[in-house]
Amino acid sequence: MPKPRETPRSLLYRWPAEWEPQKSVWLGWPHDESLWPIPLEPIWETVGDLIAELAAVQRVDLLVQDDDVRRNAERWLAIGRKRRRTNGGDVRFHTIPTDDSWLRDTGPIFLNSRRRGVPKQAAVGWVFNGWGKFEPFDTDAKVASRIAAEGELPFFEPGVILEGGAIDGNGQGAALTTEQCLLSENRNSGATKANYERYLSDYLSIDQVVWLAGGLMNDHTDGHVDVVARFVAPHAVASMWADDPNDPSRPMLEENDRRLRSARILGEPLQIVHLPMPDPVIFEGKALAAGYANFVVANGLIVVPTYDCPSDATAMRIIASLFPERRVVGLSAVELLKGGGAFHCLTQQQPAVT
Repeated sequence: MPKPRETPRSLLYRWPAEWEPQKSVWLGWPHDESLWPIPLEPIWETVGDLIAELAAVQRVDLLVQDDDVRRNAERWLAIGRKRRRTNGGDVRFHTIPTDDSWLRDTGPIFLNSRRRGVPKQAAVGWVFNGWGKFEPFDTDAKVASRIAAEGELPFFEPGVILEGGAIDGNGQGAALTTEQCLLSENRNSGATKANYERYLSDYLSIDQVVWLAGGLMNDHTDGHVDVVARFVAPHAVASMWADDPNDPSRPMLEENDRRLRSARILGEPLQIVHLPMPDPVIFEGKALAAGYANFVVANGLIVVPTYDCPSDATAMRIIASLFPERRVVGLSAVELLKGGGAFHCLTQQQPAVT
């Protein structure tokens, strides 16, 4: 185990970008209907489709609560493979209990290192507090350490509340985040930008943080960056944009755009690509935080959340142009969004050890 004085940076670990080769992608099978505002059948169908697509190109590690949950997952995976016309794939089950299914926020962040020519991997587990507003979360708070233990990986614990969806990296020492989320009182009360930058430096080897203003309107994660802006290359960012000046998210998106345009990564300006806003997704009288930035990058594949509206095709065409060597597929995220997120929120990639 790492000595207390050692950090990932001191041991020369780095946080690979999502588009780098992956060993696996981790998910947790939804199982607790009390945590969802709708029946789980449409959620199981959506997650089954997602895993069918991912398992067709790479290994999937799936957390299940018990044997009954595993059998249910296997049933829906078979349905998903038939619906998506994919074959088999490498899906590995792990009996690791969860409360909810948002592995982006509860799973570990995997880091790679090469010392004396030997590749190594480690994991970082932040403190998870249910976004400061949802319970139960005690079991989810243990997911990162349990995954690291199962993989026999060195495990670092910064002791700071942070979710994986709140940060996005370019693999070369730069990260995106939002003030709305990290400076929220739901996280580390009184923490400053400098505090976060020190932890991101020590535990993810981040040299530069681009602070955006916030996320989409009604995002219950208090503005996770993976809903609103993502690195798509070391010096390129895809960000949500609303053409409609009356869109409630427009002021925040304008400020994000201003900050992205003024940012420099190693002295170079960012290439900024706008993703359109979908038609509003209304649930229980409120517009949900629907966006296309919550796509998943896998080996040779991009899975884009869609919302059954005309802008879906535009968003997929833009994302395909950013990843020309990957197949781009769209899956409806309308039902999943009612539970609070989309596909990137469900997944946590484990990079290949190279």
